[in-house]
Amino acid sequence: MHLSMDTIHHLLELIQFRYEIEPIAAVQPLTGGEWKRLWRLDGAQTVYVVSLSHPTTTEASVAYEHRLLRYLHAHLPQAPAPLLARDGSSYFVHQGRIVCLLPWMPGEMADGDGAHLAAARFLARFHRVAVGYPDLSPRPGVPAWREWDWHAADWPAIQSMLSTAPETRDPIGQRFWQSCGEWAAAIADRGQQIAQERSYFQRWIADLALSDHPLTTGLLHDDFHGGNLLVMDGQVTALLDWDGCHPDWLLFDLSNAIWEFCSDDENHTLSLSDALACLNAYAAAGGPIPEAEFDLILPAIRCRRLIEILTALRGIATGAAWDESPDYLLHNLIALENLRTVRL
Repeated sequence: MHLSMDTIHHLLELIQFRYEIEPIAAVQPLTGGEWKRLWRLDGAQTVYVVSLSHPTTTEASVAYEHRLLRYLHAHLPQAPAPLLARDGSSYFVHQGRIVCLLPWMPGEMADGDGAHLAAARFLARFHRVAVGYPDLSPRPGVPAWREWDWHAADWPAIQSMLSTAPETRDPIGQRFWQSCGEWAAAIADRGQQIAQERSYFQRWIADLALSDHPLTTGLLHDDFHGGNLLVMDGQVTALLDWDGCHPDWLLFDLSNAIWEFCSDDENHTLSLSDALACLNAYAAAGGPIPEAEFDLILPAIRCRRLIEILTALRGIATGAAWDESPDYLLHNLIALENLRTVRL
């Protein structure tokens, strides 16, 4: 999504007109925001962040997000609530894209020694607030993982694509072999693994939904990793990027966090010592997921790996992929296999 400087300056003029903010002295694009564009705006004493949505983002989804952020911020200041304009609105639409203004949050991205423990403790704190959110209606455009459709409509095309040979004349197959490059053959060789795991996890989630022991439900952040977590002096100062936040089983948040902070990328598996330390830190910090659900952490990690695999393959098959990352796709496939024998 490329924007000309004229467009950016016009956008800033609109922001200055709509919001009670200091005159902007400097503008700097920010990294991150995979599904949006972000800029830092420097006033004389105050720093802001402007967010420009992806063209596919709807007003209904943003309005839902802003309502939950106002609730969360009242209980958890590390969740940045959007600033209100002069007319009391929290966003406006410019050329089909949704614009909002956020406070600048202090801190550095969470990484390095000890970050996984600080992250686990903060996740517990967020989840304690998340289970109290009064609106568990579905978020527009963001289905719960427990209701995911497994890309049913595109699954035949994915299977057909993986069965092609490098010299194929099929346009979808050609796109696969060209976009995946040196990793394509290793990915195609795992077509049977993908099909088997897809069948297994469709049943696994359905069985969980029908269980006599309902899983803990609340707001998921759904993208809890070091790039979205800011820390200062060992304490979490901000949790960013709420595009995927929605009501669901909290298990999916905890398992994803365990993988993001405790994965052994070189060996395509999980660091058990780090994972156990995170689970202990989460429980000790009062996380609402009971230890009885911890046995589901590994299957949930594997389920998320498969979902990411299918999403990447669908993007290639349909031509909608914005970042194929075939090396990461293969990493997920190997991890999916390696994690079968891991026990927490």
